Amino acid sequence: PCGNKSRGWWTLLRRKFTVSLGSARLETVYRGYFRRQKRGCLLCVILIAILYELRILIMDSVSFSLERVPTIVLAALLMSVHAFLLALCKLGKCSKKFEERVLPYLVWGLLSA
Repeated sequence: PCGNKSRGWWTLLRRKFTVSLGSARLETVYRGYFRRQKRGCLLCVILIAILYELRILIMDSVSFSLERVPTIVLAALLMSVHAFLLALCKLGKCSKKFEERVLPYLVWGLLSA
């Protein structure tokens, strides 16, 4: 009995906070627009990550010392991974599910590495 009650609350909360537009067609258009906007932002974040890694690579290469070799290698590796992810997205080789659910967290994790 308790499971049904909690499921009822969940349904009530979901209905309360779910926004639906007047027609199914309008909602489909809105969701497509939202996905394109989100994808565009994701590509910008990946590009910023590439530029950030490039900056680290250049700055550490200019003042080269043996202590900075691990940083240079890590920056080169991360830049190549970000470039690979950007190429996958631009060529459309990522599945929608991967691009929406995994890629943002992967890029964020790599950026904070």
